[in-house]
Amino acid sequence: MSRVSEMMRRWLSGQVLEPLFWAVKGLPIYKRYKWFKLIQTRQNREFNKEQLEKLKKIAIHAIENIPYYTSLNICRAEILQANTAYSVLNLFPVLNKTIVREAIEQLHIDYDGSAYTNHTGGSTGEPVTFFQDKNYLIDSLATTLLMFEWAGRRPGERSVKLWGAERDLVDGTLGWKHKLADWIANRVTLNSFSMTLQKQEQYRKIINQSKPVLIEGYADSLYDFARFLHKTKSQVYTPRAIVSSAGTMHPHMRELVEEVFACKVFDRYGSREAGNMAAECEAHNGLHIFGETSVLEVVDQDYQACHKGDEGNILVTNLTNFTMPLIRYEIGDRAVLGESQCSCGKPYSLLASISGRSSGSFKLEQGGTLNPQFFIHIMGVSCNDGSINKFQLIQKELDFIVIKIVFFKNRSLGDWTQKSKAEQIIKKAMGNACVLEFTVVDDIPLTQTGKHLYTICELDNE
Repeated sequence: MSRVSEMMRRWLSGQVLEPLFWAVKGLPIYKRYKWFKLIQTRQNREFNKEQLEKLKKIAIHAIENIPYYTSLNICRAEILQANTAYSVLNLFPVLNKTIVREAIEQLHIDYDGSAYTNHTGGSTGEPVTFFQDKNYLIDSLATTLLMFEWAGRRPGERSVKLWGAERDLVDGTLGWKHKLADWIANRVTLNSFSMTLQKQEQYRKIINQSKPVLIEGYADSLYDFARFLHKTKSQVYTPRAIVSSAGTMHPHMRELVEEVFACKVFDRYGSREAGNMAAECEAHNGLHIFGETSVLEVVDQDYQACHKGDEGNILVTNLTNFTMPLIRYEIGDRAVLGESQCSCGKPYSLLASISGRSSGSFKLEQGGTLNPQFFIHIMGVSCNDGSINKFQLIQKELDFIVIKIVFFKNRSLGDWTQKSKAEQIIKKAMGNACVLEFTVVDDIPLTQTGKHLYTICELDNE
C-alpha cells in the first residue's frame, strides 16, 4: 500500500468509520477520548479534586442503592466530609472474589437499562461474573485509545493484535463480528492460541506485509514470538511501538522484545472486571494510573497503604460502573508503588511496576513471601544456559516445590549445567530444608486467557 493510500485508509478509519461505528452503537467513544486528552493538561490539585468528587459520587450511590453496601451502614455525611480519596476508601471494607461470588445478587442493580455480564478468565481459579454498564464500557474503550496515543499510534493507523482469549474467538478463529471490527479499525488480529512454528512464520510475513504502526499483544505471546524471531534470525518489520498486556512483562522479556522489534515496549495493566487501569507513557517511568476511571491502592497484608518503592497487593475502585460498583476490590495482582507524578507532566500517580499475581508469591516458613520475579530471574536468566525453553514452579507445601521444565529439542535435565547452582540459590532463599523436585515435561499449557504462570502457590487458601 502506497503512503498516500495508507494516509487515506488511516483517515477513513480514524475520522469516519470508527467514530460512526461507535456512534451507531450508542457509544460516544471518541468524544470521551477527546475529553480524556483534555484532562491530561490539568494541574494535580484540580485533577485530584475532580477524582475525589467522582469517588464520592459512586460511594454514595453504592451505600444508597446497592444492597450489599447499604447493609454496611456507612454514613453518607462521612463520605461528604472526606477531603482525600483514601479517607473515603477507608470507610469501606475490602471486597474480594469470594464475596463477589457469594453476594453477586446483592452487588448489582440495572442502573440505566444498559447492564450486561462479563467474566474473568479464571486463570487462577474459578471464573468470576460481573455486571457492567454502558458508561463503564465507553470509558474503558476511550482509555484504550488514550493508551495507544501514549505509545505513538493515532486513531485509524494500522495495528496488529496478537490476541487469543477463548471468549473472543470462535473455534480458534475470529468470528465475523470481530473481523468486521478489525476492518473498521484498520487492524489485523492474529490468534496467539495457535503459535506453532509454522504460524509464527506466517505471522512474521503478515506483519512485514501490513507494516503496522503498533503491535499489541499478550506479554507471554509477544515474548514467545520474539524468541522465535531471535532464534531463527528472521527479519521483522519495526513498528513504532509494542503494547504489552494481559500478563506481566518481566525485565528479561522486555529486553528481548525490544531488541527483536527494535522499538520500545509500552506496558499496560487492565482486567475484565475493572477495564484499563494503568499504562506507560513515553517517559517509561512506570505505569500511569488512569485516575479518571479508577483509584488504585497498593497495600500490605494488613491492608495498610504501602510507601513509595514498596510492593503490595492492588485494591481497585472503579469510578464509572454504577451498575456494579467495585470499591476496594482485591483483584489478585501485586505492584510496586511509584512516584506521585511522572516527568511527562500528566496528573496521574504511578505504579513503578506490576509484579504479577498475588497467588504467584511463595510463602516462607519464617513468615512473609518471596516475589515471583526472584524465581523468574534465577530460572530464566542467571541459571539458564540456553537449554531451558519454559519453566514453572509450584509451591505444594512450605518446604516442597515442584519445578517443571520444558527443554529445547535434544536437551535433557542431564544437559542443564546450572542445575546445582539454581538449587543452591533457591534453597538459600526458601530454606535449606526445602525439597525441590525437578520434573521434565513436554509442554506447560497457557491458562484459558493466554497467560503463562511462572509460579503458582497452592498454599494461598490454607
